[in-house]
Amino acid sequence: MQQLEILAYGVIGAPSGVYPQEMAAQLRASPPGADVTVRFHSDGGDAMDGIALANIFRAHGRVIAYIDGIAASAASMAVMGAREVVMAENAVMMLHNPWTIAAGDGDALREHADMIDVLGRAYVAGYVRKSGRSEEEIRAVLARYDWRAGTYLTAEDAVREKLADRIGPPMQAQARADARRAEVIAARPALARMFAGLAPAPAAAPPPAPPTTSRSERMSKTRKEWAADLKAAASDEARAAVLAAMEQDDADDKSDQAQALQARLNQAQAARELAEAAAKDAQAAAEKVTYEAAIRQARADRKITGPAHEEMVRKHYATAAELEKFVATAQAAPELRPERPSAAPGVEMTAHDRRFASSVAKAMGTETNLNDFAARKASVKPPVVRERE
Repeated sequence: MQQLEILAYGVIGAPSGVYPQEMAAQLRASPPGADVTVRFHSDGGDAMDGIALANIFRAHGRVIAYIDGIAASAASMAVMGAREVVMAENAVMMLHNPWTIAAGDGDALREHADMIDVLGRAYVAGYVRKSGRSEEEIRAVLARYDWRAGTYLTAEDAVREKLADRIGPPMQAQARADARRAEVIAARPALARMFAGLAPAPAAAPPPAPPTTSRSERMSKTRKEWAADLKAAASDEARAAVLAAMEQDDADDKSDQAQALQARLNQAQAARELAEAAAKDAQAAAEKVTYEAAIRQARADRKITGPAHEEMVRKHYATAAELEKFVATAQAAPELRPERPSAAPGVEMTAHDRRFASSVAKAMGTETNLNDFAARKASVKPPVVRERE
């Protein structure tokens, strides 16, 4: 007889997790007389919803709870209502007394405490009913496996404490995926690949080629559309093709995201380099303005005495800071005022003398002073020429 399988992954009672109403509807829709496997992987959730699930399983009578990873808190109570509890050899179970967070005055807090005590007794009763052990023994189990200390029941522990019936290998999926399970599988391709691996091996036949859809066509599909494709697959080969397309779509999407991120990083790097270059240009322009202002001030203060001197200063003091140090330490050249040319006693000023004095004064950046030149010329004694005897 075909066996239906339901996936109970998620928080008990949460909108995207495991709802008692949805579970009851799926069990009512199961084929009459068929066993139903409910595969659990849940950290728990609402305490009352855990009790409701246990009662739903018990009323159905043909539910086999298979713990794939963890059945904790409310999920551990839910599996207590199954006809048989099977744990994977590396699965764990965690149980504890119900607890809550409350606020209010003393009366309100006492009401909350009374409610928690009632839930605690209900949970102990559920574990007692499954295990056949006494209430004192179950309370001792709760104390021995203290979840606050991080102590969980392994599959061997749960079987020994009679909270699980047996340890089993992964079960072969024999039922078609319902709509909810298909949506969960479509959202997690790796999980879908795992469950596809649990299906019976197909007959020896070449697998069909993956769908040759374009990237735009693959991206146009929503999660529900992928789920519909997976649900509509009539054979293992078709399911494998859909899974391959889903995985390729995931890979392409990650590649596109990586390329987009790299492009943004490149743009940011280019923007930083442009900003640094602009800052350097602005600094160089400001440096040039400061430098030329210092040159002008040095000329005005007669610390640069002419073009030749200025060329030498520019060559040896290339930055504004160096030039400012030069200006601060240099001595100003004495100011030479022009005087009217006059003939020094005993000195004859030729036209050549006047042109030479003018060119020297121009090179030195001073005024032409013919009297000074004449005085210097007069002080030069002519060479003594001796005649040979």
